[in-house]
Amino acid sequence: MQELHLDYETSSRVDLKKQGLDVYSKDPSTKVLMLSFAFKGEKVQLWEPHKGPMPERVRRALTDPNVRKIAHNAAFEIAITVNVLGIKTTPDQWYCTMVMALSLGLPGKLELLARDALKLPPQYHKDTEGDRLIRLFCYPKSTATWKTHAEEWERFCHYCLQDTVTEDRVYTVTVSCKQ
Repeated sequence: MQELHLDYETSSRVDLKKQGLDVYSKDPSTKVLMLSFAFKGEKVQLWEPHKGPMPERVRRALTDPNVRKIAHNAAFEIAITVNVLGIKTTPDQWYCTMVMALSLGLPGKLELLARDALKLPPQYHKDTEGDRLIRLFCYPKSTATWKTHAEEWERFCHYCLQDTVTEDRVYTVTVSCKQ
């Protein structure tokens, strides 16, 4: 079965933590800033909506029941795919590395899971600048964009790509733990 690993970065006027995922993903102000993705065995790539349409291969994979979609906290990626991008997909096609980790008694937070629990090498650790960049580009009152903060945007793109690299490795390790 083909696998697609993915991670969205989004922004909205809605506070995700206060309002919850359903309200957040259905609000008209919510938008995808970028998507990092990798098909099994391929290099992680980045889609930035302001640069053009989603790659057709990714769009097809998101609706294909024969493609296993893998994400950390997959409920978020499912909600964004369906409610923001309008792409129909069903939860039974998705695998969540956070749920997999929790089912093994491991931490659900990707950073702690990769670094502390699984003790993955540093190339699989989350980008330490991530929280700052998320506050800069994603929070409800943020006004920063790829145009106004080009240097930070490049770091944010790297952060998004790194999350998919980390999630891919976590998936491989946790699947082997369950066997």
